Amino acid sequence: MSYAWGLDETGVDMCQRVSELAHSLQRVGWKVWVDQRDMRADVDGSMARGIDACDAVVACVTRTYEQKVRDDPWSNCAKEWKYATSQRKHITAVFYDSPPPPWPRGPLSMYLFNTLYVPAQEEEAASGVAWRVTQVLGKQGVFPMAL
Repeated sequence: MSYAWGLDETGVDMCQRVSELAHSLQRVGWKVWVDQRDMRADVDGSMARGIDACDAVVACVTRTYEQKVRDDPWSNCAKEWKYATSQRKHITAVFYDSPPPPWPRGPLSMYLFNTLYVPAQEEEAASGVAWRVTQVLGKQGVFPMAL
């Protein structure tokens, strides 16, 4: 799970939102790496090991995430994004407060312009988002362990 810490544009805590989505993905059968639980003292090494071990990355895109990937190459968001793309991982974007296409300019557009994404509704339950993420990844040939 890749995301920007803090509040999204609607005032929702992204750490809480991602925690709920991670839990819902686990209930569907996915093994999920999330920084809140799996991060160790070596931050960059922890992120790299999580990405190396995964079949897919779920990027929870907000305007803050987008800005960090585009403008702050030393942010964890940018490092996760660049490493995941360099390792050719499947990336499924879940758009929270960022509108889906037309894409903004920058690194996110270079990858996501031709990929499937999940637009999350403001009040949508994490279980609904998890189910749609599972469907999108299934179209890419990536399935949870339980299926």
